[in-house]
Amino acid sequence: MADEMLAPVFRVTNTDVAVAWYQRLGFVVEYDHASGPEFSRATVGLKRGTLGLILSNREEDRSADGQAMLRVEDIDAIADALDLEVTDTVTARYIDVRDPDGNRIQIVTPKFAKRQR
Repeated sequence: MADEMLAPVFRVTNTDVAVAWYQRLGFVVEYDHASGPEFSRATVGLKRGTLGLILSNREEDRSADGQAMLRVEDIDAIADALDLEVTDTVTARYIDVRDPDGNRIQIVTPKFAKRQR
């Protein structure tokens, strides 16, 4: 069976600019697809480990601002890449960022181990 995944779709105005921005967060391009007049509509699938994210400039994918939380083991490398200060709370260390199109990503390193059920 293929790996299962739920991936948010973020509407972007320029897939090249958005891909470059997300690569700074550790994402890599898994696939891209262009269609439409002069291949001007693009969809790009990104991966970071088992995480997936889809960026699209296609009109049919237009929606309200997106939001996602990215949980990582070490937030410092990402904060350094984005030249941001990390907020330190009792439960987590995090940064809030917006991609070039305004989609909000909260990047978090929890301080406590995951609870066993």
